[in-house]
Amino acid sequence: MTNDRSLIYEKPRVEKIQDLSLESQMVIHWIGQNKTVLETGCHTGHLASWLKMNGCQVTGIELNELALGKAKPSLERSIHGDLENPEVWADIKESTFNVVTYIHVLEHLREPEMVLKKGIEKLKENGIIIIGLPNISNAKDRFDIFKGKFEYTDIGVKDRTHLRFYNQKTARELIENAGLEILEYYSPWQVNPIRVFFDHLPLFWRLARFFPPNKPPRHPRFSKNLTDVVMLFKCQRKF
Repeated sequence: MTNDRSLIYEKPRVEKIQDLSLESQMVIHWIGQNKTVLETGCHTGHLASWLKMNGCQVTGIELNELALGKAKPSLERSIHGDLENPEVWADIKESTFNVVTYIHVLEHLREPEMVLKKGIEKLKENGIIIIGLPNISNAKDRFDIFKGKFEYTDIGVKDRTHLRFYNQKTARELIENAGLEILEYYSPWQVNPIRVFFDHLPLFWRLARFFPPNKPPRHPRFSKNLTDVVMLFKCQRKF
């Protein structure tokens, strides 16, 4: 990794797929082998490098020119530009890709639905869209906000560059309004609401150690909106 602030989202290179984040592992699994992929916000090519090893041909769009330079060895084609600029999309053929990914991209945009629809236009007939979004309604951030704490961070749910904040309801509305249906859902990062509750009570914080932080209890009262910090959706066009 680098200390360059412009590459703050760069991920460390690992040798084994099992050492990747659970999110990356699931995205790679959903995409499979020998696919044509359009990766929006490809950054330094962390995902693209693994897809290339699986025989995929990846086109990457990235606003950060320095990051794109590092991604190029893993890309079939690189496009430098703003996803909200129509000219970026104009040079990409229709119905070209088996997969289009938006992994932690849409929350950084002014017009995420428009950009999502642009990607749908580039899908082949049976293509899929993969979307990753943070959930602002997870138990930890919900308790923080309840106590009056809302501090922006460099990365994470309250990333200072986020222009949009989503939860289960608004994320699914975004997807459906764009003309997609959800095929599969997965959360690679969860919190235990009971543990978070005790963490936020000074008199009872010692009780928190009895509850695993990242393993939500199996109870219907604890919805995905409370437990899931990151939301990952595999989608296709509505027919």
